[in-house]
Amino acid sequence: MCEHEARGHEWRADVLGFIRDHIEAAEVYRLGEPDLLFGELLPAKPWAIEQEGYEERTSIGFNLERLTKNVGEVFPRRLAIVSTRDELEA
Repeated sequence: MCEHEARGHEWRADVLGFIRDHIEAAEVYRLGEPDLLFGELLPAKPWAIEQEGYEERTSIGFNLERLTKNVGEVFPRRLAIVSTRDELEA
């Protein structure tokens, strides 16, 4: 766990160092992370950071699926009616 945290901090330090080395103090920049990613200007994220983002994205989908199943158990007739309508429209 500490190793993961250390890699995250090292990556962040690399990002901030990169930004520091590539900006002019007298200029105004309006760039977001998508701009920097598009220009391939950010250092590569460590695997653990990428994995953490992936797990966060997939956990949202998993929780929505589980919630949908729970709603189906609570209101089975309502879902059956909706299902029948969908079948009729198809």
